[in-house]
Amino acid sequence: MSVSAPRMAAADRRKHLIETAIRLFTEGSYHGTTTAEIARAAGVSEPILYRHFASKRDLYLAALEHVWEKTRETWERALDEAPDACAAVEAISKGHVSVRSPKLQLRPQHLHQLTLRRRPRPLQRRNRRIPAATCRAASSQAC
Repeated sequence: MSVSAPRMAAADRRKHLIETAIRLFTEGSYHGTTTAEIARAAGVSEPILYRHFASKRDLYLAALEHVWEKTRETWERALDEAPDACAAVEAISKGHVSVRSPKLQLRPQHLHQLTLRRRPRPLQRRNRRIPAATCRAASSQAC
């Protein structure tokens, strides 16, 4: 008798699919990674993947959003823990190396491979808000 893994909640399955996709997109490329490979690596069928994401593009955008959220959390923690804006900028720049690690994250140039006409506006605004506020604060101090 075989024992099957317990069924994942939809939110957990979605997160697992995103994390698996990040790993595969990072190891290869957007065009070089198929949804069948992502589904197989996640231990699900392709139809299950498509229940969570309408297309490979949607999965990729969700992966970018996931990476951005982790980056944003790291930056906000640096801002909260730093004694001033200059120290926060320094901590963020030191952490940038790990954020950009090809083993862990997606590279921004992959976005260009999607041949998107426009990036989703909420993501675009959030991508600018924190760095801009940090730079304004740091420029008002003598770093």
